[in-house]
Amino acid sequence: MHTSIVEDDTVVANVLGMTFVEALYFSSIAHTIEVELAELRHNGIDASLLYINLPESVGPW
Repeated sequence: MHTSIVEDDTVVANVLGMTFVEALYFSSIAHTIEVELAELRHNGIDASLLYINLPESVGPW
């Protein structure tokens, strides 16, 4: 399963990523919603963990 973590705090994103890897999930990290949207367009992502208060994000995306 390919999971994606969208989090602007690098430490939090890395901890979550390590947790997903320990659970045997492939995980990618995006620090902005724009990077995540590009990732979603080009790669098969099964699940995303999204921090909803990203500083530069305004919905809908």
